[in-house]
Order: sequence, then C-alpha cells, then structure tokens
Amino acid sequence: MATPNVAVFKYQHSDRLVSSKVKWAFGLGFLVFLALAIYVFGPPGIMLAFIGGFVAAFLWPKRRISLGMRYLVCGNTVVYYANVRRMELHPGNYLVLQSGKDGVFRLERERFPTNARKAAKIEMNKTIKFDKVSRRIIDRVLQAAPTVQLKGLTR
Repeated sequence: MATPNVAVFKYQHSDRLVSSKVKWAFGLGFLVFLALAIYVFGPPGIMLAFIGGFVAAFLWPKRRISLGMRYLVCGNTVVYYANVRRMELHPGNYLVLQSGKDGVFRLERERFPTNARKAAKIEMNKTIKFDKVSRRIIDRVLQAAPTVQLKGLTR
C-alpha cells in the first residue's frame, strides 16, 4: 500500500495546540528522564537524554495545514472534500468551505507566516501562498464534490 500524498504548509490556525499543563508535565517528565539517564548511564546518559529531547521537539505539534487527497487537516479541524456543500472565495482574502450543518472552515491569507521584512514583500508572499493553497483546495473539492455550490468561483 502506497503512502498518501499529503502537502503540508505553515499556517497560523487559531486552534489550541497543547495546554500549558501538558507542557509543564512534559517538562518535568523530561527533567526526571534526564536525571535517570545520567544516574543509570552516567555521562552517555546526557547524550541519550538530549537525543530524546530532539525527537520530542520534532514530534511536538506545529501550526500547519495538511492537504490530503480526500481531506484537509488544520489544527483540530478535519474537512472531507466530498462533504463540502458550499465554497466561497474572496480573492486575495479568504476561502470559506461549508460542510454539513454547522461545519465552516475559513482559510485566511493573513494567517500564512513569512520571513520577509518589508511590507510589500510580506503581502506578496502571503498572497502567493494563499493562492497556491486555496487553488489546491478548490481543485480537490471540485473533484470530490462536483455538485458543490460556488460563490466567487467558476467551474
């Protein structure tokens, strides 16, 4: 079985990643792990603990949007393309996907991060990234749900 093709983009969604209690518990657990590793293995235990820390940092949840072939995942929100009833595009600003009764997902241009420093370059980079991601979402929704209602879009 082949692994699915998933595109991942940095996106500053508003969903909460991890609560502060979990962060504190993880930090205390890491300190206990560090102390045990040093006590049991001596100086090589320090290296073992830091490798564990790097792995944990790599696996820590990040603010991203993932576009799969049949769905998108953004924070705690999952949108199946086939369930989308209405799609509304406001060019250069935001894309709204409405599925089910109350399921509304809004992709906003302003939430795409950029490393640029000049205002014109920041706007350009955010617009390019928004256009790229929204085009992929629109194409996949139209493939999965050809009867979707469109506003601001053409087939």
